[in-house]
Amino acid sequence: MGALLSRLAPAARGGLAALLGALALATTTLAGVPADQPGPDLGPFTSPLHTGHPLVGTIWSREANGAVGLAALESRLASARFVLLGETHDNADHHRLQGQLVARLAAGRRPPPAVVFEMLDPAHQGELDALRSSGTRDPDVLAGRVAWADSGWPDFALYRPVFAAALDGGLPILAAGLARGRSLAADAPERAQPFGLDE
Repeated sequence: MGALLSRLAPAARGGLAALLGALALATTTLAGVPADQPGPDLGPFTSPLHTGHPLVGTIWSREANGAVGLAALESRLASARFVLLGETHDNADHHRLQGQLVARLAAGRRPPPAVVFEMLDPAHQGELDALRSSGTRDPDVLAGRVAWADSGWPDFALYRPVFAAALDGGLPILAAGLARGRSLAADAPERAQPFGLDE
């Protein structure tokens, strides 16, 4: 999953900001963020991978060549037009951290950011819009409406924290998945405008 915080074009969903998906805090690269003390414990971590690695739980700034705190990360992301977040698809810790960051970035923002998921088929956009209009906050209802179990993506339980943060915040959820057999280049002109990427 990828994540972007963006001001959309005025014609695109009322000028909402777009937030495309995910975060691996242990490997975040920041530009222009002043180094400060590392943030609070980001754990507990449940992934069995690299448990002894010294950067687990660290927000790393390539620009500062060192650890930065959560406040510095959030400050940098809050001022960005686009925030791209990425993760390892089957790492539950990454998704938990993504959900926390989506919730924190969205808190009090006007207009509210939209969360754009590469895993969601644009054919389900009507279902996603109806779900938001209904006020439903249950991620499992969303998973059923978009036929997640048949999507080919890892177990929805891994992604639940990110969807829960978006639903709890009443944020628009946009589908940005490519249909099998389609390339991004072939879809680029028609797909860029709704997300404000054609500016």
